[in-house]
Amino acid sequence: MLISKLTLDEVQELNNNESISFSSISGYGRLYEFSSSDIKTILERYHEYTKTAHATRTDEEEYLQQLKFDTASMAKQIEILEHFQRRLMGYGLNSCTFDELRGLENQLETSLHSIRQRKSQLYAEHLERLRAKERNKVEQHARLTEMMRCVEKQSQQLERHKEVETELFIGLPHQSC
Repeated sequence: MLISKLTLDEVQELNNNESISFSSISGYGRLYEFSSSDIKTILERYHEYTKTAHATRTDEEEYLQQLKFDTASMAKQIEILEHFQRRLMGYGLNSCTFDELRGLENQLETSLHSIRQRKSQLYAEHLERLRAKERNKVEQHARLTEMMRCVEKQSQQLERHKEVETELFIGLPHQSC
């Protein structure tokens, strides 16, 4: 009875913030109960919680099963793609039939055509950028040439103005009366 009493005291201390229900049967067959609120309400909440927890576990298990299936499916797809890639690279062709080899050849020709088209497009774009640079350089050269002509012209005009005639007279100036 001392153990049951201590346990009931501990349960009552927990009662501050939680809804608690406690039942205990002593060694003599005596029933001890404590409930912080209606025991039926507590049991209903417990049953709802266990159903939700079970449903959550079921959802998690279904999710894990789906992940396992998706993983296996992706692994199979990767294996197929790797096998196809090896064939495109020319490995493992001994087991191919004539029709399979013709299909591979057609796929390679289509791929090669697409690659060449893209390469031509990149060359054309690069050539256009180079032509634009060339036009800019020609325009810049024309501007610099014109500036140089203007500077030369101004320089020549300054040289002409420097040639001014002056008379040099040493002595006293003559007075005319």
